[in-house]
This record gives sequence, structure tokens and C-alpha cells, in this order.
Amino acid sequence: MFEAFLLLIMLVLSAFFSGSETALTSLSRARTESLLAERRLGAKTLHRMKSNLNRTLVIILIGNNLVNTGSAALATVVATEHFGHLGPGLAVGAITLLLLVFGEITPKTYASRYAIVVALVAAKPLEVLGKLLFPLVWALEKLIHWMHSLTSPPKDPSVTESELIALAAHGTQEGSIEAGEHLMIRRIFDFTTLRASDIMVHRHQIFSLDGNRRIGDALNEIIAGSHYRIPLHSGNPEEINHVITLQTVLSEVAQGNLDKALKEAGSDPLFVPPNQPVDSLLDVLKADKERLMVVVNEFGGLLGIFTLEDILEELVGDIYDDNEAPKGDQALLMKFGGNELVVDGTTELRVLEAYFGQELAGKPYDSANLWIITHLERIPVAGECLVLEGLEVKIERASRRRIHEVRIRRPQSAALGPKAAETAEQTTTPKE
Repeated sequence: MFEAFLLLIMLVLSAFFSGSETALTSLSRARTESLLAERRLGAKTLHRMKSNLNRTLVIILIGNNLVNTGSAALATVVATEHFGHLGPGLAVGAITLLLLVFGEITPKTYASRYAIVVALVAAKPLEVLGKLLFPLVWALEKLIHWMHSLTSPPKDPSVTESELIALAAHGTQEGSIEAGEHLMIRRIFDFTTLRASDIMVHRHQIFSLDGNRRIGDALNEIIAGSHYRIPLHSGNPEEINHVITLQTVLSEVAQGNLDKALKEAGSDPLFVPPNQPVDSLLDVLKADKERLMVVVNEFGGLLGIFTLEDILEELVGDIYDDNEAPKGDQALLMKFGGNELVVDGTTELRVLEAYFGQELAGKPYDSANLWIITHLERIPVAGECLVLEGLEVKIERASRRRIHEVRIRRPQSAALGPKAAETAEQTTTPKE
């Protein structure tokens, strides 16, 4: 009876060592570090064991071989006592089957499915066993190190780009990573291969104006186009030489400079070849977010244009910001006249600041929506009127989630410049 109990203990230990080996080797170092960051019980010990995996495997294999050899010897002795000369043969067959099913297949299958749980539970006992068997473990570890030194180390990286993409796809299937996050990971890896010609707006799709035109004459077209950056040419749309922003136009209007030429208020674009790597231009555009990139061929001919938003869209998808409105939504600047603006809630504060000639509380790239909600600490309802920083604000359209249309007016006592105040009210058609 005692021998049977001892044999059972050895089978359990064999299962423990086999399962521990599978769990510890299947866990990646990154997963181990994430468990450590989550402060899971046993994560520190697991991290130590994973840091020296060769030593850990030596401990496991010593323990596994000891219990397997011991169980085989015990089974042989017991079988010989009961079956005589037939005992050794019966013992070998029986113990092989038991070890195969209960000492190898079953625990390894379980450990592969529940690797994290098994690894966290097994780490501490294995560390204690390593200390008890230190002389033997140390000697075998040195032997293995010497044998490894006879061959050159592998040159393959431990983690490749394709493996990370595959992991992201697997995480999406399991639900731990959202589809949008998986797509963004793929875009990040593809980003370094992008060239200017891959993201540019083709020359046939470019909205541009003659830079010699007066601001007052071009105002209707600028507002109707709902583009934030407008390329400028000198009579030939194929030869872009300046760029002007809606913010600059509104600022000039506020100062009464309606007779000023567009190009005089504009700035110079940056010309790049079509094969220019996009990632090399990212720092330039981050430093000057208003910059327009003009893609030209070897003869200086226009191929297309792009901005910082076009680069960011390659990473995060479509951005409905400066130079376009979402399909079916209204243009950002819907009405303009004298000392009043009617804008979409997503219009940036810098546009309002340029028109009214004053700084508003918030960042230039904050939206009118955020500006109003921050002051009120709630989402207003349609028809609500309020005064913010000296400006009269009326909510024209709003939902439970955001402001869709807002009318902003400066009181007559603090009206704009003389020419701007005389400008007739102009409207734009919603951009489809």
C-alpha cells in the first residue's frame, strides 16, 4: 500500500515538472513583464526564473528525470515481488503508459491552455528546488554554457515584425485587441515604407486660387470651398508657389485688408520629390503644422500636395479636420458676416481667434464644442444663449452628445475693423 502511494506521489511530481516546462517555455518575456507590471502573485519569482531560462530548464529536467527514474525502479521492485520474473516486463509497460498519459500528455496539454496560471504557481517551488540542488544545477549549467560556446549564437531576432502583426491579428480574433487597434498596428509598420507619392492629393483634385486676387474678391470661394489650406498660383494652376490658411484670411478680413493680394498674406510651401520618405518629413510638419508639401517631378512639374493630416490619416484613418468636412455633414464655416460667425461645433478655436482678433481660453486646436462645454461644465441645449469671454454665443443645433452648430457674435460696441464690419453676410452651401 505504501509503495502504491509513493508511486502516485512520483506521478504527480512528474506531471508537475512536465507542466511547468511547457508553461514556462511557452510564455514570452513580454508576457512575463506584463504580469510583473500587473503585480500578479508570483510574478516576481516567475520573472527571475524566466530571466535565466537555461538554469530553470536544468532544474525542471533534473527533477523530472529523478522522479521518472524513481517511479520506474519502484514499479519494477513491486512487480517483481508479485509476479516474479515477469515483473520487470510488466513494470516497464505499465509505468511507461502511466508516465506517458499522466506524466507527459495530460499535464502538458493542460499547461499549454493555462500557461499563465501554471507558470505563476510553479515558479516558487522550482526556485526552492534549485537552491536545494544548487551544486548539481551549477555544474550542469556550466556544462551547457561550455557546449553553447562551441557554436555561434543565432542571428535571428527574438521578435520579428511579422510575428507582432500575427499576434495582433490573433488578439483581434480572441477579442483582446480591437479591430481598429490591429489596423493601426499594421499601419505603423507600413508607415516607414510610405513615400510622398503614396499619400498626396493628385494635382487634378487640388482646389487652388490665383495668388494675385484680392482677399475680398476670393472670400466667397474660400468659404464655399471649406478648405483650411488653399494653394496659390500665379495664373497657372500647375505652378503652386504660395499657400494661405483660412485662419490667415479671417485675420486679414478682421483687420480690414480686403484689398490685399492673397499671395502677400500667404507663405511658402515646401517642395519635395515623389520618392521622399514620409517619415522624414513628419518632424518638419510637426514643427510647422500649417506647412503645405508640394510634390514635384524632376522637371519641377506639379504632381500633388499633402499636409500633416494626410500623414496622420495613414496611421489613424480619416481625419475630418482642417481641409475637409465629413461626408453629409455641414461645412465648418457656415455663415460669415461683419461681427458674426455661424460655425460647426468642431471648428477650431484658432479660426475664431483669428476672426474676432482675441485669444480664447483653451488651446488653438481645441474645438468650439470643447470651449463652450468647458465653460458650462455641461452640454448646452439648442436655443440656449450665453456670453463667453465677451462674445455672445447662441446654440443653434445640439444633441445630447455634442454641439452641432453655434452662432458667435461680438457685441456692436466692440465690433470688428471698419471694412470687416461693412462686409455683407455670406453663406456657404453644406459640403457633401
